[in-house]
Amino acid sequence: MNIPKQLRKKSIKFIKINFSSKQGKSPMEPSWQTEANYRYTEAEFQDYLKSAKAYGVVCGIGTLAIVDCDDELMEIAADNNLPESFKIRTGGGGTHIYYFVPDLKEKVILEHKGTHLGEIQWKGAQALGPGSLHKATGKHYKVINNVSIATISAETLRNAFKPYWPRKEKSRVSQCISGIDMDIQIVLDKYPVKYMAEKGGEQVGPHPTHNSASGENFHVDNDKNMWHCFRHNTGGDTLTLIAMLEGYIDCSQCVEGGLTGDTFKKTKKIAYTKYGLGNPPEGDSDKPVNEDLTKTDIELLKKPNLLFNIIKEIHTEGVAGEELAQLVLINKISMRLVKNASETSSNLLVSDRTGGGKDKLTGSVCKVLLVDEQTVFHETAITPKVLNYWEPLGEGSSWDGRVVYLEDPEVEVLKLQAFKIRASGSNNITTLDDKRKVRRLHIKGKHVFIITSMNHAIDEELMRRWDALRLDTSIELTKKVVDLKCRKAAGLWTPTINKDFRACLQKMPRVSVIVPFAPDLASYAIRYSSLSLRSQIDKLLDFIKASAALHQFQRERDSARNIIANYDDYYYGVMVFLKLGCINPTVLSVKEEQWVNELKKIYKEQKKEYPDAEEKDIGWVKPSVVAERIPKMSAQWYSNRGEDLIQRGLINEADKYDPAGHKHCKHMKYAGRAAKVDLPTVEALEGTRGYLATDLINDINLKRKKDGLSKVKSWDNYKQSKK
Repeated sequence: MNIPKQLRKKSIKFIKINFSSKQGKSPMEPSWQTEANYRYTEAEFQDYLKSAKAYGVVCGIGTLAIVDCDDELMEIAADNNLPESFKIRTGGGGTHIYYFVPDLKEKVILEHKGTHLGEIQWKGAQALGPGSLHKATGKHYKVINNVSIATISAETLRNAFKPYWPRKEKSRVSQCISGIDMDIQIVLDKYPVKYMAEKGGEQVGPHPTHNSASGENFHVDNDKNMWHCFRHNTGGDTLTLIAMLEGYIDCSQCVEGGLTGDTFKKTKKIAYTKYGLGNPPEGDSDKPVNEDLTKTDIELLKKPNLLFNIIKEIHTEGVAGEELAQLVLINKISMRLVKNASETSSNLLVSDRTGGGKDKLTGSVCKVLLVDEQTVFHETAITPKVLNYWEPLGEGSSWDGRVVYLEDPEVEVLKLQAFKIRASGSNNITTLDDKRKVRRLHIKGKHVFIITSMNHAIDEELMRRWDALRLDTSIELTKKVVDLKCRKAAGLWTPTINKDFRACLQKMPRVSVIVPFAPDLASYAIRYSSLSLRSQIDKLLDFIKASAALHQFQRERDSARNIIANYDDYYYGVMVFLKLGCINPTVLSVKEEQWVNELKKIYKEQKKEYPDAEEKDIGWVKPSVVAERIPKMSAQWYSNRGEDLIQRGLINEADKYDPAGHKHCKHMKYAGRAAKVDLPTVEALEGTRGYLATDLINDINLKRKKDGLSKVKSWDNYKQSKK
């Protein structure tokens, strides 16, 4: 989708649209008015446009106003009284005329004898941009006057539409407008406001506090973030709705001037602490969003060795070693704290041999970091049918900030469309129930998604949305695990659980994170790294954000209260990135990995044995030979799974002459080599190291030495590039 040159200005911002919403016009991200808006040049927005059906143009930013003409009267007045400007024919048949209006103060609703004509869209509003698709009509928004955007004054606007301009003393509806832009749908979901239905482009239902005889006296306009009560002829914006729902003011008081003084301040505070909207109240800038956190809690969270303390706490659950795997799980789970993470970065497959301890480890990390049954949903035997209808939060609730952990799910579960949708973020699941009736389930938000499985069945389409974690199955660690279990059985191992520390970890609020050094990483991805890194850069950035969110009480904030990631977060993010093999991402089951690794070994052996041979002739081998080298493996396994490995670009297959059998038969070879790890060091980025980049691995190795385990590698042991 191409954006016209008139809108390609630094001052104009755009948003992503949730086309699966009822009208296909709702913002995709709740914080679109403050954080989740984009300049045309931003890579994330450019990627979104490649497959998007619609995008939104934010009004009020950069003095941009949109004259939204829903009626011919308004369009005629604009043509006759306003200067020529950039003009769009909407998919619904109306027009949008773009102007820069530096002195406009608020959105204006235009009417004539009780008939709605349109609006002057300003702050708190957005409009679908040219090229977008109108969901109801199937028509696109088209440019009908391809000229520059004119600049006019608010007085010019008022004079152009003078007969239709609102007179406050005769306004049909007395509304309370706070002037603070907030997404009203978040309040409707959080409270929750029930039994709402779509009617005439609005949500209609019974009033949430005083109900109604008709069941339709409460109307909500999501596009404008406004509501109206027909019993009292009152209404207002999102903040006023919060004040009314929380009982700070009565519905009849929701008129102009109805939300002031201490009531206004109190409403702003609860909007921030309960609904996650707006900014912290004045004087509370250093207070966390979650008021349950105490000063003692924050002191624990401010300790530089916080991550190491979490690892030690996980060990009290009976986990031995596995520190690097713990670092990955901690980071992935901490992604639930990041408001602005990519939707697929938080998917993790913990896949290893039966008896390797994958469920023990995953369950222990969840137990330390999460509040059971509130933030983590652990299912040990979920069926395909249940997953299709699964709605444990209640209809309309968001999955943001939560974790779903499926323990060894059935193969059929992993093949479900419902599984794919949950791994991708907000969307709708449409299924047939037992009575053959269509049932639609809206999945709002994105949870951290963890599954444990030895033999997964994630198809090629989903491969890049998942990361695979392998555990330590060494003899060394096996001996340690057995020793620990025996000492526990004999009463010789009695760990002390730090309940206060766990409680403060479980109460941490969600935050937005910025990565100020991200442009430097982009230059490396373009100049040095493989194509794999270019496609995986979102994951690296999200691993960095997760670290910053976990250490949020040790990080600085910008003026918008965003957490600012530092170079320690970069170091931790890279450790996770390398441990998961994101530089060359291919999610493999244990058996698939064994087969591919054996082909790699065969390639190296032949390369050493025949140094002068051509590359195209090295590495070829029959499936039966590979199977003989792997315990409990057969050539039949390859017959069943080989085509999938070929499609994923992991192996090549060809008919080659077999001297032993004196005939041509099927041969295979490893298709490529691992991509070069080429990430800048902290020093190359001209950054400063802190605890995570200097002492964390040292502390881990000191503990491992005490436990009789060998050292683990830090990132500094990997080959790195220098700037």
